[in-house]
Amino acid sequence: MAKLITDHDPYHVHKVLGLLALLHYIYRFGLLYRYGNAFPSSESTIIATCGVFLHGLLSWSSLLLPLPNKRNFNKPMIWPEFRLHSITFATRHVVA
Repeated sequence: MAKLITDHDPYHVHKVLGLLALLHYIYRFGLLYRYGNAFPSSESTIIATCGVFLHGLLSWSSLLLPLPNKRNFNKPMIWPEFRLHSITFATRHVVA
């Protein structure tokens, strides 16, 4: 857990968005359990849209984090190509 809190995100943007996205998942599963639908018709469209948009922001905020210039195959690091691939797919699902 200590490795999640580093100096790479000095303003905690990515951390806060990650926490909010996790809470949003929990909220959606609670709605699914309670109403049988993760996006009930009684919920405001603005609230539903903002919650989903949050996940897209989390993906885009990964651009704030530095990546090593040289690939290290011995450590679990994300590579620039995969990061862009992940951002593309996350944005596609948010827009859809």
